[in-house]
Amino acid sequence: MLFISIFFIHLCVLVVPGPDFLLNSRTRLIGNKKTVIQVITGTTLGTIIWALFSLLGLHLIFQVFFQLFILGKILPLFFLFLL
Repeated sequence: MLFISIFFIHLCVLVVPGPDFLLNSRTRLIGNKKTVIQVITGTTLGTIIWALFSLLGLHLIFQVFFQLFILGKILPLFFLFLL
């Protein structure tokens, strides 16, 4: 379940403007349809690959250090109580 929720957070980050947005916009303005599809496919696949790498690494860390996983769930509660 954790994997799926973090995966959807990464997908939401895709819509935040950044360098990829600028590249896609520029290509759309000056390129043809084939080039635009290639650029958008490349940036999307690159982002998905890096998101999967980060998720798998985080999952591995939480498996090895289960106390860190518990601490990551408890510390935000204390922060919210301080607010």
